[in-house]
Amino acid sequence: GVYDSHGVWWARSSASVADERGPVLSAAKTCMAAMNTYDYRKLAQSEANGLACTTGTFTGQYKQAFEKLIKPQAAKVQFTQTAQINNAGIESVSGNGDQWVVLVFGQLSTTNSQTGTSAPTLTPFSARVTMQHVRDKWLVANYQYAPTS
Repeated sequence: GVYDSHGVWWARSSASVADERGPVLSAAKTCMAAMNTYDYRKLAQSEANGLACTTGTFTGQYKQAFEKLIKPQAAKVQFTQTAQINNAGIESVSGNGDQWVVLVFGQLSTTNSQTGTSAPTLTPFSARVTMQHVRDKWLVANYQYAPTS
């Protein structure tokens, strides 16, 4: 951030940004896994785990998507999904250091009764995740899956 001290403006030091790098990457990986892992037998817990990682208007968007898309279909088709995040990297950091954009790379392992097999389907994915510093925590303010080719 920028600090005002006796009429002099100070920018956040690069050491401060370096200190936050590990916690931001860890939170992005943990939260993307939590928000994209669910089991039709434990939907309330899956939703709570995902919501615990959200902030701002994204909290309502996540809740609405879970309520309108995932919950109605998951039990019908006995859907499970487990997200594994393999890697993450910093794309950008806001001037005040409170918002970071992180690229995450992983895979989704899904099962459902409609496939005719008990073997999970593995799908690689990547996403651009906006992490926001909120009360000593890093939470997801937004994310978008990267287009697949």
